[in-house]
Amino acid sequence: MFIAICIIELDTSDSISLKEKRNILRSIKDRTRSSFNIAISEIARQNDISNGILSAVSVSSDAKYLNGLMDKALDSIERKFPGRIIKHELHVEKFASL
Repeated sequence: MFIAICIIELDTSDSISLKEKRNILRSIKDRTRSSFNIAISEIARQNDISNGILSAVSVSSDAKYLNGLMDKALDSIERKFPGRIIKHELHVEKFASL
């Protein structure tokens, strides 16, 4: 079993309030979750207006599939929300099966 974890730092510096920032992040999370069936959540900097950090997670028996899935999700975010991604880290870890 493999678990993919993608940490995504996003630019929200054009937001004028935390409410507006949260709406931007909610839109990104909702579109990504529905398009790719992955778990995604804001994990840090919740009170920072200028940027946010999301984590996307998925589980599969195929590491190549997970790499492709996360790459497609990142590409989709960049296409639908251009210039928002500052940086990202992708880790695919193998866990022993029971």
